[in-house]
Amino acid sequence: MLELLRAWFPNVLSVSVTTGVVLAVLLLASPALAGRVKARWWCLAWVLLALRLVVPLQFSFPAAPVEVTLPGQQEVVLQQPEEVPLAPPASPGALGWAAGGAVFLLWQGGRYLIFRRRLLREAQPFPAGDALAQTVAQALGGGKAIPVVVCAAAPSPLTLGLLHPRVVLPREDYSREALAGILCHELAHWQGGHLWGKLLLLLARGIHWFNPLVHLAARQADRDLELACDDR
Repeated sequence: MLELLRAWFPNVLSVSVTTGVVLAVLLLASPALAGRVKARWWCLAWVLLALRLVVPLQFSFPAAPVEVTLPGQQEVVLQQPEEVPLAPPASPGALGWAAGGAVFLLWQGGRYLIFRRRLLREAQPFPAGDALAQTVAQALGGGKAIPVVVCAAAPSPLTLGLLHPRVVLPREDYSREALAGILCHELAHWQGGHLWGKLLLLLARGIHWFNPLVHLAARQADRDLELACDDR
């Protein structure tokens, strides 16, 4: 485990710096390009960059095992494999990075699980919402709609759950037009895979918890995801 941390830590730092430059450029350019570039393209850019941050691999081509001199010369040089020195133990920086990421992800995951458990424990079915959700899902080009429940503890309408999602409403006294708009927005989140995108952004924040640009980009990505649903 320590050897794995020692091997990955330099890659994480390198990718965090290089991708951070791209994030900084996009964050600075986003206000000027907000009306010219559709929100869904911004969402795609944030998700792709988050994927790069989550998979911090360094791509390089191995050196050729045989070197041949120019025509007319007879010398052929075979490269001998170099001896691989014993790896030193994980540095304090690598251990600190891993500990910080673990604390961040455990904190965020624990908050989510507590919030989710509370909402689902107090939630009540909303049958009228299920029928309307099915109509909205078909209008959006989707198939089966997800269930709709009501929970007064919900701060606002939201979609909860990755594998077994449901729309949670804070109350049920919406007009039919307002309810249709809310369900359209929340089902657009689900059908667009935005919940998985948010999970990817969270993992990127956990791995690069020390980089403020990653947190700023994740915040901007959340806003663009909401705008993408409104556009749809």
